[in-house]
Amino acid sequence: MSIKLRVLLIIFSLVFFAVVARLVRHGRLQLKYSLLWLAIGLAFLLSAIFPGSVTFLKGLLGIELASNFVFFAALAGLFAVSLSLTVIVSWQSRDIRMLIQQIALLQKKLEQEQGEEQEQGARRTPPPSHNDTNPTSNN
Repeated sequence: MSIKLRVLLIIFSLVFFAVVARLVRHGRLQLKYSLLWLAIGLAFLLSAIFPGSVTFLKGLLGIELASNFVFFAALAGLFAVSLSLTVIVSWQSRDIRMLIQQIALLQKKLEQEQGEEQEQGARRTPPPSHNDTNPTSNN
């Protein structure tokens, strides 16, 4: 790996860490979700600092070219991110369904309580009196 590429990867990793940290600080990314992105940035940084690690890992996996290993690692990383996001979406979907059900139950309870209050209010008000004289009758 050339020195220029190593320096570029180090700069990219440091900028990437700064962006993730800024997103977490401003509340746009939760800390628990940032850990995956920080691990990916750390992998870039370690591969730039220790370029022999890529050669070692490619040999360990039986891959002939370092570029093939990099593509394999990137694809595996994308699968990991995709799986992680799918799990998050699944949990949120379940939570949303539960919240919708709870809201529906609370609305029904509120409507029942309002109906009971209206019934009690109707019992308290006296009916209009029929002692009024009819203006059409002449007695």
